[in-house]
Amino acid sequence: MSRTGELLRRLQGPTSDQEESALAKRAETSQLWPRFTKAFDAIARAFGEQPPPQGINREFTTFDWNGVDEGIHDHNGFINGRINGIDLQIKLKGTTIDDQQQYAILPDGKWQLQHSRERYVFFKGTFVSADGRKGAVEMQHKNDTWLYKAFWLETRNGFLQLEQVVGPDGVIYDAGKLEQDKKEVTIPGTRTSVTRFKT
Repeated sequence: MSRTGELLRRLQGPTSDQEESALAKRAETSQLWPRFTKAFDAIARAFGEQPPPQGINREFTTFDWNGVDEGIHDHNGFINGRINGIDLQIKLKGTTIDDQQQYAILPDGKWQLQHSRERYVFFKGTFVSADGRKGAVEMQHKNDTWLYKAFWLETRNGFLQLEQVVGPDGVIYDAGKLEQDKKEVTIPGTRTSVTRFKT
């Protein structure tokens, strides 16, 4: 960039991307609230253990597509019950693609077609903590990575207010410091927006 271009950039102020990055930095926090950590751990355990933990009712169904869509599997299910003092009411929806084809650029600059299996699972529902406080959660998982997590907590007027979100890099944000003038919050590092209040 030329010296003149740099001076003009400084006079114009930060770009919207720079402003968003600065806002996200100010909203970063060191840890997830213990209430949300316990809810997440309860969901992960209820989802992952075989057979399901005692007190958990879990059901999954899969629809396998045929013809040109063969290799695509749509999943639906739910997790209900109580585990580690947390009551869960979670719905699951997802897709597995057996042969996801994509090109990769090799170190020598050549392109190579690669095959991979991809699995997306979306979690959405409510929980009640051991102290009786109601909360809500939305999360999306892709293969071995959490793309995002969002947590709400019940307020005095009965609404569920967005409190914390977690981006794909694992960084935790206080939702109250993100896009304060908007009804929806875009989770940093994603294109996913979640509503600030639920009824």
